[in-house]
Amino acid sequence: MLKCLKSLRKEIKISILKRSEEGIDTDSEIVAVSCPFCNTMMSDGMTAKQKNMDVLDIAQMIEKAEDL
Repeated sequence: MLKCLKSLRKEIKISILKRSEEGIDTDSEIVAVSCPFCNTMMSDGMTAKQKNMDVLDIAQMIEKAEDL
């Protein structure tokens, strides 16, 4: 069971780093996500890649919109 959990954790980490790289490749300043778990994981991925990109929930982006 423990070995299975360690394997799963490794797969999740690889997936998060891959998704973070996809965000970085867009050359955007902000990455938008739609769930709290994704926000945490994407933020962790950006930190691991040492990139200073904002990771915001869609609701946070709407809140920051100047025209609203």
